[in-house]
Amino acid sequence: MKKRSIIFFLITISMMFFCCGRVSFDRKLHTVTEIIDGNTIKVDRGVYIHLIGIENTNQGKRFLNEYVLKNKVRIKYDSRKREIVRGHSGEIWAYVATYDRISINAELLKRSFASIDTKYLNDSLEAFNNYSQGLSYTSQKKIINKHSGQNNIKPKPTNSNEPSVKKIRELADIVKDIEPAVFAVQTYDNDGNGIGYGTGFFISNKGLGVSNYHVFEGGSKWYVKTIDDNVFQVEEIIAQSNYHDYIIFQVKNNGSFFEYLKLGNKIPNKGDDIFVLGNPKGLESTLTRGVVSAIRSEKTKNDFIQIDAAISHGSSGSPVLNMNGLVIGIATLKQLECENCNYALNIQLIIEALNN
Repeated sequence: MKKRSIIFFLITISMMFFCCGRVSFDRKLHTVTEIIDGNTIKVDRGVYIHLIGIENTNQGKRFLNEYVLKNKVRIKYDSRKREIVRGHSGEIWAYVATYDRISINAELLKRSFASIDTKYLNDSLEAFNNYSQGLSYTSQKKIINKHSGQNNIKPKPTNSNEPSVKKIRELADIVKDIEPAVFAVQTYDNDGNGIGYGTGFFISNKGLGVSNYHVFEGGSKWYVKTIDDNVFQVEEIIAQSNYHDYIIFQVKNNGSFFEYLKLGNKIPNKGDDIFVLGNPKGLESTLTRGVVSAIRSEKTKNDFIQIDAAISHGSSGSPVLNMNGLVIGIATLKQLECENCNYALNIQLIIEALNN
């Protein structure tokens, strides 16, 4: 009897250590020390976290590097694939959230930085159903076929006249989403006199902004004002080019999360629909529409995009976007005595500057 009691005691103690090892890791905040790829991060204690339901993409990796790296996160295991972390190594499949409980897995899907991946998705397919509805009919059908008999995600009915592609949102919805990322720029000289006015937009959630060089030219202080009347001072010039008329800068960030625009990764086609959101003549958040008239090589190959959307003084630095809400250019100049002959700097030049 005594021997049985001792064995029971030892088993109980072992189970306590077993459970406590998991709880101490599962419930505490962890610092992200490295981004491995678009769906894997490394946290303190050398643990690799695979993001449940997330496809590995380059866009996803860029988002994780910008938004998650060096930050504190919470880990929540998949209930059917719960790995117990022991010591200072291992790998698990989990949901990851910021310290203020914003789901990183969900954000990657919402922002279309990744598609849903069911390889290690057990109990969470239903939870990701709403986010995955933006996937094409073909992609959803493929997911269902991979899991025969599982019909948590059902393809939306389509007709023969409707292409099997991701539905393009209404322009009004796109504008509503991007407005908080576009701001007015005011330039001041050493005496505090306003000497320049234009537009700019954020390209990262940390407050990295873009505008035209000539909007900032001659100034010593610059301020940006967002659509909700928040004002931020420009803290640092990151890169600039008088030759191509762009400037990349950082505003003072007190820990705020900034809405930002995604940059297109290819040159648009002649005839593509576009729109511009800017501040012409001080009329804040003015929308104009048009098409790509031509791709021009003014100083270097394909460096400017000719558009017919109206731009005026104050529009300089405005984002020119396609109908998917991706920035294709920066409204830069208009040709005199030429109706609707306006030019946007190709956003690929900004991407190149950021990568150098």
